[in-house]
This record gives sequence, C-alpha cells and structure tokens, in this order.
Amino acid sequence: MKGRFAYFLFILGAGLFYLFYNGYLSFLILIFILTVPLISFLLSMIGYFQTNLEVSIDHSVISLNEEAKVTIKRSQTKLFPVGKISFSFLYDQSLSMIHQSQDYAFEDEEVHIILTGQHCGNIEIQIYHVYFSDYFNLISLKKRGKQTLSLMVLPPLLNIETTIEQLNCQTHQNVYYDPHHPGDDYSELFDIRAYQEGDALNRIHWKLSMKSQHLMVKEGSLPLDDQILLSFCLTHHADKNDRILSLFHSLATYLCLQEIPFDIMYKVMRHHEVIIESFSQNEQYETYFQEMLTFPLEKEYIFQDFPELPHYSEHYHVNEWGISENDILIGGEPNEHRS
Repeated sequence: MKGRFAYFLFILGAGLFYLFYNGYLSFLILIFILTVPLISFLLSMIGYFQTNLEVSIDHSVISLNEEAKVTIKRSQTKLFPVGKISFSFLYDQSLSMIHQSQDYAFEDEEVHIILTGQHCGNIEIQIYHVYFSDYFNLISLKKRGKQTLSLMVLPPLLNIETTIEQLNCQTHQNVYYDPHHPGDDYSELFDIRAYQEGDALNRIHWKLSMKSQHLMVKEGSLPLDDQILLSFCLTHHADKNDRILSLFHSLATYLCLQEIPFDIMYKVMRHHEVIIESFSQNEQYETYFQEMLTFPLEKEYIFQDFPELPHYSEHYHVNEWGISENDILIGGEPNEHRS
C-alpha cells in the first residue's frame, strides 16, 4: 500500500512537471515513471519462476510443552531476485480444536517460527497464500500450491507405579470366558454336545443322557485370564484430554515394558466406528499411538453402548476422572513425571 501511494505521488509530480514545463525532458521523465511498473514486473517475473520456499522443522515429534522450530527459507536467483515475499502460516490441531493463522514477510533469507506443544495431538502446519511482490511493491503475484508439515505432540509418561499396584490388588468375582471357544474350566459350561469317540467318560452328562437316550458330553469354558482391554474417552476440553492421554499412554507403555499383551479400543467419528487393535511390543504400540492421534477421535461417548464387543478379563478405561478397572474408579492423575 505504501509503495503504491508513493508511486501515485511520483506520477502526480511527473504529470505536473510535464504540464508546467512542457518539453522533451519532462516528457521522458513522465514516460519513464509510467513504465516503471512494467519494467519492475518483467524483472520480478524472472525471480518469481526461479524462487522457491523450503520449509523444514527441527523436531517432528516433541513432548507436551516442548518447543519445535519451523524454518522457512527462500532460494532464489541472485541476478533478478523478487522484491518482497509474504505468506500465511496455518497451525491446525484438530484434537484440541486449535486453529491459528498468521501472516509473515521475509526480512532476511529465512523466517524462524517457534511452536510450543501446548496440547497433545498432531499439528498440521501449512504454508500457503505465498505472494511475490516487485521491487517497488506495486504488483503482487500469488504462487499456487501449499506446503504441509506435521508435528506430533506426545503426552508425558507419568509415574503410575502406585496406580499399577492398586490395579493389581483389585480382586473381582466376575470371571469372563471366551464366547467362541471351549476350554478346560468345567465350573462354567460352554456347551453340551453328542458324545464322540475319545471323549473322557467323566465328562458325560448322565442325567441329560438318560433323558435323551443318547450320550451327551459337557464342554468346559475357556477363561480369559490374560485378556486386557484399554480404552479412553476424550472430552471437548484440551487440558482434560492432555491428562487422559498421559494416563492412557503411561498405562499402555507400562504393559508393553512388562511384556503383557493387551488390546486398545477407541472410537472414530467416521461412521461412529469402534476400532480394536492388539499389542505386545513397545515399538509397535508407540508407532500406532502416534498414528492414532492423527485420527478424528470421537469424544464423550460410552463404551457400554456397544454390547456386541467381546468380554475381557480386565477392562481399564481412562477418562477425565482417572483410571477405572471394570467400571470401578482406581485413581486420578499422578503428580510426578517419569524421569
């Protein structure tokens, strides 16, 4: 705007000079002033096609409240550089519902932007609306396309040993069995079927066999002693979600380090789909956890609304109040971070 206003004053002055001092020199000055935008534009076009922005980030994964530096560097021809480069910087973190946009202009060869991981989740960084101006800032050209980077903010690992001890000390009378496969626990019958050769005689159901006039055999059930399910439910508050993800991530990491297999259950907004994944190794879980934080996770729902889900011997659910085991609240958020 300032460049255009200054150019307007130059045209006005050259026009008045030509009117009052009509001559060859004043005419050349007026023609020169009028052709300045065209000359500047043609020279800037060379730099426009030969100038690119290179975007990089020093850390693609950080922990909560840590910093990452985004560097936007311009590479251009030294013979015909463009006058001014400006762009829009978009910061989008859908999990915490934070959307910020800010405009920047190059004062030097590089622009540095410091980002702080204020909340957990994946941050999409976009460089778009890139404008190249001529030397006098009279004409701006918009360059198509945008560049995108991702920054993952992970929750910190908490010291949850006390909570783990509480979980291990919980005793429940409810024992769950595999609904699809028989086992050796005859305290709970899985099925009663016709006798087959090789069946043990002590498994024969004599009363039912006498009534049906056929030998019938009892099949035992298969206890789900080692089936652990972890789930979590987010809210519409970013601070509460940070607490929920920290507890969940700490509990899952602990189970991985102890080589205890477990399943993760969560819900995404796409078709209200419930997803269950199994894990036994820490590297496998870490990779998937980061990927999971990029999904459009559904918030404030109840897993009890899905009775078709299989039963587990232990179900640890994390919400804004803490960790609950089989619907019994165990504990809230630990105070100390793991070193």
